[in-house]
Amino acid sequence: MLGHFNFHRQYVQASLSLEAGSRKYPHRWIHHFNDIALTYLLEQTTKKLPAYMVCHEKLLTLKYESEKNQSQLFQTLRCYLENQQSATKTANALFIHRSTLLYRLDRIQHILKSDLSDPDELLYLLLSFRLIDMEEEREQEQE
Repeated sequence: MLGHFNFHRQYVQASLSLEAGSRKYPHRWIHHFNDIALTYLLEQTTKKLPAYMVCHEKLLTLKYESEKNQSQLFQTLRCYLENQQSATKTANALFIHRSTLLYRLDRIQHILKSDLSDPDELLYLLLSFRLIDMEEEREQEQE
């Protein structure tokens, strides 16, 4: 974008950066839009609906089952996705044997009933993790 259109775009991004960045990083003075863009998108997503209504339904089920049974499946899936689906990196990060990880992933896929090789599904799961984190942060702030 060139000319005054770019100026307007940068102005809007700067004001959004200041607003959202001050909430997410109150100790910082300077906020770049690229650093808070995901936060902004998630906040916009949850303006009309609470996070649990937007999240992947089966991920919420997995979270509940994981907490109820103390099975670490929720944390395992998060770590697996954050490590770009690398079983070796995930097992190392969780300090578990690779076969234990594969067993957990099998249980996770059974609960989720979703294809972890589908890019759209992966994006939805990752965004759902972020929404859950955001909701938990809000709850802690209210206490």
